[in-house]
Amino acid sequence: MSKGRKNQSVQGRKSKGLTFGRSPVVRPADFLDLLSKLKEGELAPNVIDMLVLECLLDPTEGSRSLPDTPEIGELMELSRRAFSHDTGSKQEAQAALFALRQSVASDEAGDSQDGIRQSEAVLQHIDPGQFPATAGGAHLKIGAALAAQSQSHGVDVDTLRRAATHLESALSLLPRQAAAMRATADYNAAVAFTTLWQSADDWDSDNDAQDKALHHGLAAIDAMNHGASVGSRDWVSRTVLGILMANGAPRDASVRDQVIDVLQAWLASPEGKALPRDEQSELTKYYHTIVELRDRA
Repeated sequence: MSKGRKNQSVQGRKSKGLTFGRSPVVRPADFLDLLSKLKEGELAPNVIDMLVLECLLDPTEGSRSLPDTPEIGELMELSRRAFSHDTGSKQEAQAALFALRQSVASDEAGDSQDGIRQSEAVLQHIDPGQFPATAGGAHLKIGAALAAQSQSHGVDVDTLRRAATHLESALSLLPRQAAAMRATADYNAAVAFTTLWQSADDWDSDNDAQDKALHHGLAAIDAMNHGASVGSRDWVSRTVLGILMANGAPRDASVRDQVIDVLQAWLASPEGKALPRDEQSELTKYYHTIVELRDRA
């Protein structure tokens, strides 16, 4: 065989039998099609699929080996309903689970727009009163994605307001036990409301956005103080202090303790200790000055 014909033969075999680069994305049509594709090996299971299969294969003991969190508990309940004999409940649960797993698939593919669509579908198929962690998580995902989109080219205020609304909905639903999700929602809400406040024509007139930036910022700092790993402590501390302080001192006596708490936690944190020495020194001076003012009062 000549060199030219050998190359042609290899190329022919490549075009017929081998593929290079990314494999085609397999998109199941619905929950039952998903189960079929998983069974046939056409689709690799993601984390939601594995949890559902855990419940399906061992409905009594399966959930006991999993973390005892509200979101896992609700996922297990949806899985039980998805394979129950109650037709109405079964169909809604299957649709919700399918949207949840497709939402995770969207995250893995880096497709935030589809992630928003899938999270909206989750909300259409569940009762937030029965599944508050699941509904709260969907609102959180939508809000975080919209917040990122709103600042991709400048600041899209309308999109950012939608994001803030979803983030507040997430916090109204998420149970206290879902501490990590609540911390993420508070931090993202602090960013969203701070940006809305700073985007206003007159910062001082937008008291609602400023108040909410402060509220969520303080909540995010409190979560960090209790071990949450979310966002930048430096950013949120500067933002909160920028609202609470004026000319290097608390705006009024009513916020003095909050200023002290924020400064104390920041200085004691790894982020605070990593600040440039001159900035640490300045913050420490502020802290001691404000403590002295409080003690004299």
